[in-house]
Amino acid sequence: MEPRNDDRLAERLKRKDTEALAQLIEAYADSLYRLAERILASDYRKEDVEECVSDVFLTAWDKIGQFDPAKGTLQVWLFMLTKYKSLDYRRKLASWRDRTEAETGAEEPADRGQGTEERVLAKETWEEVMRIADSFEPLNRTIFVKRYLYYEPVDTIAGSTGLTPKAVERRLARIRSLFRQRMPDRMEEESL
Repeated sequence: MEPRNDDRLAERLKRKDTEALAQLIEAYADSLYRLAERILASDYRKEDVEECVSDVFLTAWDKIGQFDPAKGTLQVWLFMLTKYKSLDYRRKLASWRDRTEAETGAEEPADRGQGTEERVLAKETWEEVMRIADSFEPLNRTIFVKRYLYYEPVDTIAGSTGLTPKAVERRLARIRSLFRQRMPDRMEEESL
């Protein structure tokens, strides 16, 4: 969906237009499903992924007022919601499995959850990353989104952009270099 159409769709969602929600689901369900599936990995059931994506659309419906087109596109906002919702699901499902294992006599693992401070820092980092990505020329922004939001392999990105895999790798190296220049403190803590 084009950004201009996304802006209109976001406005309709803010007015609680249910047809707009149906269009949003139709436009983004497959992409969000693939992202959630990659984050949740192969050890989760298909139903877990479907429930996660359904929750993303429910969250988008409930929190559309928080969407700010000045900070990024509706598509990026949805990917961000999907990423965090998928990570939450992964933690919850792992915690549920750990409790089940503990009840059956397995050793109880250490807490893997994030505290409030870590979530706030992660959100701030994410917003900073998206501001930087929005400043890229369109092809580099597309490569960034495909690699770091969709987790697409370099060969797949090369095929969809018409570049060679080596050219994609060079662009990704330049993108990482730009992030190291613009976010030196964060790049030491987290690797892109």
